[in-house]
Amino acid sequence: MTRFVRTLYGATAVAAVAGMMTASNAFATTIQFNLITATWQNATPTAVASYSGNGTAHAHARWGTPASGNGQSGYNFDAPASQPVTATVPPSPSPDFVLGTFSHLNEPITGNSITGIQLALTMDVNIGGTDVGNQTFLFDFTHDETDNSLNPCPYGGANGQGVNVNGVPIE
Repeated sequence: MTRFVRTLYGATAVAAVAGMMTASNAFATTIQFNLITATWQNATPTAVASYSGNGTAHAHARWGTPASGNGQSGYNFDAPASQPVTATVPPSPSPDFVLGTFSHLNEPITGNSITGIQLALTMDVNIGGTDVGNQTFLFDFTHDETDNSLNPCPYGGANGQGVNVNGVPIE
């Protein structure tokens, strides 16, 4: 099993929030994101994925039939335990700040897999001390479920070594 973990940074959220700022906010402004919740949705094909924890800080999507008893493949999103998350704009581009952790559970499965899915992050947003309310930001994922034993790996590198130590990774 490969567990792929990435931090989901807030640059997309800051870009969207920047559009809410007026000309009078042209100088450095603090943006706070609080009460972050996640919802996995709109999997393609639609009937393949199941969801748990949607609308909470710990949402999960799963798919496939376990091939070796290890469980389904899937995605997890975990919001940061310490909130609010704060960013200051400008500078442009804004320095990275963490909106949460994205994990891919790369389990051997049979049956159908997703080819895409959407993550909706909903949070309270405050810009320069002004509450702009609850906002939702959408992140689209494309997924390529590969056979973990492919050799050579379609994304490069030798199977069983380096990034492919546990089989073919996601790209």
